[in-house]
Amino acid sequence: MLRQVIIMGSLALIAIGQVGVTWVRVARTGGIALLGACAGVAGIPSPVGAEQPGTSTLERDAIDYETLDPEAALSKKVELMLPHCRTNLEKEVLRVSHLGLLWGRRNNDFRDVQLEDLMAHARQESGHVLDLLDRGEKLDPAGAIGTNAWDFHSKSTNDLLGYTSFSVWQDILPHYLLHGRHYSSKITKLWNVYVAPYPADRADALIYGPAGHNGPITSEMQQMANAFRFYPQMVKKEGEELARAKVAKLVTEMTSTLAAEPELHVKVTAHLIQKNYRISGPRTPEAIRRYFCIEIQRNLKPESWINPVRFDDDIAPSPANGNTDNNGLKRGDYGKQIVLGSSYNDRGMMYWYAVTRDSKRLREIVGNWAGDPASLRRSDYEMLHAKGWLKYESTHPELYRDVLSQLP
Repeated sequence: MLRQVIIMGSLALIAIGQVGVTWVRVARTGGIALLGACAGVAGIPSPVGAEQPGTSTLERDAIDYETLDPEAALSKKVELMLPHCRTNLEKEVLRVSHLGLLWGRRNNDFRDVQLEDLMAHARQESGHVLDLLDRGEKLDPAGAIGTNAWDFHSKSTNDLLGYTSFSVWQDILPHYLLHGRHYSSKITKLWNVYVAPYPADRADALIYGPAGHNGPITSEMQQMANAFRFYPQMVKKEGEELARAKVAKLVTEMTSTLAAEPELHVKVTAHLIQKNYRISGPRTPEAIRRYFCIEIQRNLKPESWINPVRFDDDIAPSPANGNTDNNGLKRGDYGKQIVLGSSYNDRGMMYWYAVTRDSKRLREIVGNWAGDPASLRRSDYEMLHAKGWLKYESTHPELYRDVLSQLP
């Protein structure tokens, strides 16, 4: 059997053939050591000859992941992605993402979510925080509190809807409470203490039903409303001062729970992404935009796709204001930036799927976006290149050609 050892910081990835990878602690710091390889294993092509300048080898080197066992597919992607992580923190994000998705594959959960999706979202959501942590600097400039990738959270003032958000994927507290119960008894206890005693009223629950719904409140509608509206109900019952103190304690307890089990971040985030994929299709424009806020990601101007996604004077959409977007005419396209990249994230989904040679999903992404007003175009990626935003080109110019080869 083939053996691979990748040493990064105090972590090592050990791969045995194609049966999987194991992360272990080792007494070593710095660098990456790669011994052996997984090339030549069934379904995984061996290295081929040198590429010709200016040509893409993506289709030639494509890997059909559908022919691999799900765990072997994840292992192969880790092997290919790890050398493209620039810092130990990025490697740590990949490690925890792998362990979380591995749990999902073994438990038939969030099976459409891929490592490439999580890495693209992480850089888009928290690239600044990751860079600050990597340099050992304080997180204040990013409006965050914490000391590492798994114990930090952003201040509620950073969120469009005013919620505390956690980890590199910046998922919000209501989602951790609502979905985390599926994966952690500790989060279930937090729900029972801080949410269950303060159920939302019917008017709030109706917001989480189909448009125009005025019938019975389903369990799903009630649970969603409870997760998002427990604080106003807590204020009514306990008073604002006590309610603020309780929520502060909840954030502290949630932070410690997540820091002790980082894979919970992956499970909660992947659960939400899978839900969006189930509603709108894997990696479709609407599904990716839903991760941010679908109410202000509709009717965008295609030519403004690279503009900022958030503005200081944003007004949260709500039924009271007709879910209108006060900055809709200039707002950037979160979904398209996740897929292609932006001024602060040069490695979007297309980059990572090119790294893993997953040409099938690359074609699917381009096809999914073909009917959208902001369809993916070669000229869009060339623009990112012209602006000097694709910093990865200094070390991996071949990946620029690979992505271009997939764009119409």
